[in-house]
Amino acid sequence: MIILTDIHGNFDTMKKLLDMTPQEEKDKGVVICGDLIDRGPKSMEIIQWCMDNKITVVMGNHEKMMIDEAEKVKKFIAKTGLIPTGNAGSLWTVNGGHETLQSYEVILHDVLDDRGIPTRAFDIDTFDEHVEWLKKLPLYIEFPEVKNEDGRYLVISHSVIGNVWKFRSDTSNLKKGWVKQAVLWSRPNKVTDVPEIYNIIGHTPQEYGCRIRNNYANIDTGCFYTTGGFGLLTALQFPEMVIYECENIDTKVGSDGRSGIRTVEDIENRKKNNKRHNLIWSRSKNDYV
Repeated sequence: MIILTDIHGNFDTMKKLLDMTPQEEKDKGVVICGDLIDRGPKSMEIIQWCMDNKITVVMGNHEKMMIDEAEKVKKFIAKTGLIPTGNAGSLWTVNGGHETLQSYEVILHDVLDDRGIPTRAFDIDTFDEHVEWLKKLPLYIEFPEVKNEDGRYLVISHSVIGNVWKFRSDTSNLKKGWVKQAVLWSRPNKVTDVPEIYNIIGHTPQEYGCRIRNNYANIDTGCFYTTGGFGLLTALQFPEMVIYECENIDTKVGSDGRSGIRTVEDIENRKKNNKRHNLIWSRSKNDYV
């Protein structure tokens, strides 16, 4: 099984990364831990690809922001004819929603402006269809039949679920709210070890490679960043723990030779050779959205 996360609109990078992975593993399933959208140039294309190929996806905080602000954004576009910018005072647009909205613009070659240049229009029908699809995404998925060598079965969520695992079946609105907040937004300093599960997540970018622990793996390697030890999209083959890394080809020009297939030991050695990575996990929620 192939698992990836936090693609953030970098569709071409995702396709290249998946081309690196074995077909027999993709046939077992491709699963995405949320944050398909925002920041990169092709969010619309990623959602459509997931829908067309029936890809298993859990909701990320960026999907939640798009859902929450969809009606407000449509009213703004209908009134002004403009895509709201990142400075529009919206949590979503300032965190990459502007780029997502741009991906829904279509060029009208037969409708020219006063300068003879084709005009653009917002594809509201596709946007609405995608928002409805996003609303149906689960917060987490359990794969009880997929286990690692320690007997832990796979659980996919956007952020760590261990800290609220015991509340996942609680029917009270309060406890359901705790679970939703945790798996969409939390960045805890400590992760509760639930002995029976192995939790694969994203949400918090990891510098110089993914973070592999005995009870969870964070495979978000900051694909949308172009500095430091980020700029990689990572996929994990579970339960074999084979790591595939691909440089961002959507927004970064050139190559520094970091794409390839890695082991957990390869990643840990890389991190040991760099001093900054330990800062990433402990940063507050306000540093990354």
